[in-house]
Amino acid sequence: MNFLWILLIVVVAVEATVLPETVTTVYGKIKGVTETLPSGNQVQFFKGIPFAKPPVGTLRFEKPQPPEPWTTTLNATSFGKQCVQFFLPPFNGATDSEDCLFINIARPTTPSIDPRGYPVMLYLFGGAFVTGSALSGHNAYANDALVTKGVILASINYRLGPLGYYSSRDLSAPGNYALWDIIQALQFIQDVIPQFGGDKNLLAGCDQVANKKECLKALSIEQLVNISAVSFRGGTLGGTAR
Repeated sequence: MNFLWILLIVVVAVEATVLPETVTTVYGKIKGVTETLPSGNQVQFFKGIPFAKPPVGTLRFEKPQPPEPWTTTLNATSFGKQCVQFFLPPFNGATDSEDCLFINIARPTTPSIDPRGYPVMLYLFGGAFVTGSALSGHNAYANDALVTKGVILASINYRLGPLGYYSSRDLSAPGNYALWDIIQALQFIQDVIPQFGGDKNLLAGCDQVANKKECLKALSIEQLVNISAVSFRGGTLGGTAR
């Protein structure tokens, strides 16, 4: 009976602990914000974190490079700009820019009772490779359905249209930069997600039509061998991907 009381006290103590809004990573400190959803549930949100150097200038048609560490606390309380859109206006009225390689991370407000941490879900938006934004992955329903149930939800931007896929058929512009953006984002998640309370070995991802092809391509690259789980939802691959 005493053992049961001790166990109950430990569980209650863990559940009552609220995670701090500042996380220390290998790149530097990141300050997020606690948000209340329409349901009344709360999540901690870290927005607009750069997972790569800005792909501009000499890096425009190159594979993404890891971000430079920052020396002051990064204010991650608002979304970064989305990638340049083609054929359609910016998603949800947001501002677009070539400097757009940002990741957003939403996590529960309390630590996981599993010592390995929370599972991680990576959302990749669809949009026929010419439009879309990470903003679509963090609506109130997704945060309520996943994050408040014990899943860390991450979403990323990746380059679109010619900025994401143009190739000169030689090393001056090899192409498929968007695919490498996704790989760099996955590597960034591997680097930082334990500090967010996530299990870097339990990562699921992919939704919507276009990005299934992205994930299938990415899975053939050696850098992803440490990702243990990638799930696919919905129908078969769409005809928009080549």
